Amino acid sequence: MPRVACLCVAALLLLAPVAWAEPPVSGEQLVRDLWTTTAGRQWQQKVGEVSPAFMSVQSAGVHDKATELAALDRAVISNYVLSGFRTTRQGPVLVVTYLARVETMKDGRRVGSKTAPRMSVFIKTDQGWQWLAHASVPVP
Repeated sequence: MPRVACLCVAALLLLAPVAWAEPPVSGEQLVRDLWTTTAGRQWQQKVGEVSPAFMSVQSAGVHDKATELAALDRAVISNYVLSGFRTTRQGPVLVVTYLARVETMKDGRRVGSKTAPRMSVFIKTDQGWQWLAHASVPVP
């Protein structure tokens, strides 16, 4: 009987990490959620999902959290297509690269429709995943 009890305890200890492991995160889904929020102009409700340390770099320059959220609030996205997702993770940091084709409206006219590489970085916090950084590479 003691041998059976020891085997049961050993099996439980081996399976315990699987039972309590956090579910895998989808970098693609995090990015798609960002784009849905941006297209829906809902950033005021999602401010907590952006890290206080957020930074972005793009053709318009470098933005901190406040500048980026203001720019996103002004963005009018008429259509977008996301593809080519690749995700890597190290500890609490998730890096997602992908391609985005975006059509926006500025001053009543359609702007941009070329596919361009993007990179978004997320960090896992006690509050969940937060958007930490973003890069948009302009296409000539």
